[in-house]
Amino acid sequence: MNAVTSGTCPACGATLALRHEGALDAWTCAQGHGLAFTLTEAYARLPDDEIHTMWALARTAKPGSRPCPMCANPMVTVSVPGLDGARPVDVDVCVDDELLWLDAGALDRLPPHQADVPPSADEQREIDQITRQFGEGLQRDWAAEDDVGFVNRVASRVGHHPVLGRVFGIGARPTT
Repeated sequence: MNAVTSGTCPACGATLALRHEGALDAWTCAQGHGLAFTLTEAYARLPDDEIHTMWALARTAKPGSRPCPMCANPMVTVSVPGLDGARPVDVDVCVDDELLWLDAGALDRLPPHQADVPPSADEQREIDQITRQFGEGLQRDWAAEDDVGFVNRVASRVGHHPVLGRVFGIGARPTT
């Protein structure tokens, strides 16, 4: 897959320019019609729940009339709640390219990504305990798997031995 460095604005057809704004890399229209960014980039700017809602709606929506800035296939339009319950914001989504297009000003009407709150001391103790228990369980399972693997390897070798296979009743038996 080749890296895409530019696309075209779905509103006017102008070449988009890649811009770096804080944690967000987005392609913007020089005429000010809007911007596009990948689904991965969205996690730097939008809340996870918002992205999941957009993506779930986009996967079942019917294609619209706007072309994707990158592949020119029709995008789907989904409406998501605006910031603080404001009117919904329409977001165009190209499911194939995992690309979001927002008209000018629409990004500012969506809630910003919030950094994850670190766990409290009590929560961290619980996480540590679960991690220890999970790790111990994995080590037990791996050890048991190694034992079974060893037994199976020995049985296979014995079963293929012309004399030991008959002695232990393992492997192919001659037909009479």
